Amino acid sequence: MMCELIICLLVMAALIIYRWLIKDHNYWKNQGVPYLRQSFPFGNISDMILMKKTTGEVYRDIYRMFPNQLAGGFYKFNEPMLMIRDPELIRLVMIKEFSKFSNNDFNVSKDVDPLLAINPFVTTAPEWRNIRAIQLPAQSLSKIKSMVPEMVNCSNQMINYLKENINKPHEAKTVSGCYTGDTVAVCAFGLRSNSYSNDEPGFAAVTKGELFGSNYWDNFSILCAMLAPKIGKLLKLRVIHKEVEDYFVKVINAASDYRIKNGIKRNDFLQQLIDTNNNSENTKPVYNNIEMAGHCMTFYMDGYETTSLLLGFALYELAKHPEIQNEVREEIIQISKDINDFDVSSISSLTKLDNVVSETLRLHPPIQAVTRICSEDTTLECKGQKYHIRKGMSVVIPIYALHTDPENFPEPELFNPERFNKQNKPLIKKFTYIPYGEGPRICIGIRFALTQVKLAMIAILLKFRILLNEAQDGPIKLDPRNTFLHTPNGGLWLRFEDWDDL
Repeated sequence: MMCELIICLLVMAALIIYRWLIKDHNYWKNQGVPYLRQSFPFGNISDMILMKKTTGEVYRDIYRMFPNQLAGGFYKFNEPMLMIRDPELIRLVMIKEFSKFSNNDFNVSKDVDPLLAINPFVTTAPEWRNIRAIQLPAQSLSKIKSMVPEMVNCSNQMINYLKENINKPHEAKTVSGCYTGDTVAVCAFGLRSNSYSNDEPGFAAVTKGELFGSNYWDNFSILCAMLAPKIGKLLKLRVIHKEVEDYFVKVINAASDYRIKNGIKRNDFLQQLIDTNNNSENTKPVYNNIEMAGHCMTFYMDGYETTSLLLGFALYELAKHPEIQNEVREEIIQISKDINDFDVSSISSLTKLDNVVSETLRLHPPIQAVTRICSEDTTLECKGQKYHIRKGMSVVIPIYALHTDPENFPEPELFNPERFNKQNKPLIKKFTYIPYGEGPRICIGIRFALTQVKLAMIAILLKFRILLNEAQDGPIKLDPRNTFLHTPNGGLWLRFEDWDDL
């Protein structure tokens, strides 16, 4: 009798699990929406879960399964999701219906990952607006103008390092990361460092490879934040390493205490936070030690990680296309051969350089996709088609797929900066080129990042010819162990030749 009871209970449990697994099996079919059939156990994202492909590559593959469609349905495990292909649908989600799709589908715990949890990319409505407002004053045009001299100093450190190691192989992301780390440290926090020196590691060297690591465990933590937050919380997985968190809290608060104790003031982001605390009418400061470090981490992540990827890929593409490199250099030296002569105005006048950076962002967008959660039951209507989206469901805006769709960009694998010249740029369909996102949650650090990158490129091209190292052969392969970012597997290996030696 007991054996029969146990068998019955097991059968009932199996039926309950089975019904749960297939409960949305026909979700898209019932709406008449083209879709991919659900596969057990990972749905249609097994290559992402098993770390065979990056997020951008997996979503690009799904995107291409729906040619000539506005959108297509697919599954994350057993959860239905919508892959958006049409620019008008993207506009609906990112702007017109933004209030219903304001939150990014990236979840971390404040208790486990307190610094990242403060980042406006991660925070949810309405908190994200308040946190975003904290960052905005430091990204104004006047603030960027005041930062350029410090960026020039950092670029000179980079140039001196390359001169000392002329004709040696250099990994582009590593060289770029030292520069972007140093610029953020001094421009935002007033901390001078030289990450190219082994004796003075600086911000970039301390955190190099640590913010978004390229190993299986780090990537598993990010996958959980993106796809399975309950597992991440259960296992208490961190995206930002504990030693990095401790370092930031220690350094930022030491810098803050030093300024307060010695009556030192600077016109930077850290000072903005200090002044807010000092001007508070309450006895309790507005920002505690963790919050101070968390807001600084946000500025650092925006100016270091994704920006170093952009700079590294831009240098790689110039090395790969020497004729384009020569054209950009000629444009630069028409203004000056001295990096100290460049300011925001002269940098923005370099149209060929801007075209190269724009095309690099098209072909190598640092963030490969944006996924938004629907906050209430809604229906998206576009060109006669309706898509019923349930509260809690996610929609994907596949940036990498849009940027490499031949319908949007003919010969998409070809690096062609002229797509963004004065004549061609107006022909690009809106919402098919969105490297920094779009709408109210567009990246706020765009101006700072682009100034950083362009100034570094100017400094390098004034002094060096950029060449591919002999080991850099064949097409780039993305690193599937870095799911979230567009990262080259094995790096990008370059050499730098002094123009004076040619």
